[in-house]
Amino acid sequence: MVKAKLQLIIILGSIFYLDLSCDDEDHGGCGQQFFDVVGLQQVQILKIDSNNFGRQLTRDSIPYDSVRFVLEFEETLLSSNTPFQMIGSANATPPCPTPNSIWELDSVKIFSIVGSLETEITSSFSLHDTYRHTLTKARKFDPQFLRQCSFIVTWEHGELYFELNKQPLEAKSAQYKFQFFDKKGRVFTKTSDPVVITP
Repeated sequence: MVKAKLQLIIILGSIFYLDLSCDDEDHGGCGQQFFDVVGLQQVQILKIDSNNFGRQLTRDSIPYDSVRFVLEFEETLLSSNTPFQMIGSANATPPCPTPNSIWELDSVKIFSIVGSLETEITSSFSLHDTYRHTLTKARKFDPQFLRQCSFIVTWEHGELYFELNKQPLEAKSAQYKFQFFDKKGRVFTKTSDPVVITP
């Protein structure tokens, strides 16, 4: 009887070990969670300090080379297939999403709003990583820029960091509107609080 229990424990332990030892290749490269974007939650304006950390604004004006716009997206889980799922567990959705379930962008537009005047200034911005490295200039229809935005939001952390790459001609109070058009026909729009960006 003891021998039978010991064999059962060894067999169950082996099966459990095999389930935990599976890597991404065993899951067809899908050993992770996949998300789709369902909204743009907010646009935060941060001041970048000397250590490249974003801090909340303490004044209503900021130099153009110290401002970072952080766009936070709302996502929904499409599928989850991690190597650490329990034996016999099942996904509510297929382990790998179909190609059209990954967020694909059609275009991105950025506007400055001063009073009732709205001006498109997409090319005045660059997409940055956490450490302020420029990834690419913002170009509304550029495939590389659009792929990078999609990849960062759906596969990494749900946030995009934009910084100005051009010095403004004068200091003026403005709001900044960010629009994302995806290939499913959806439009995600959010406008920042007013801020004075100085040359």
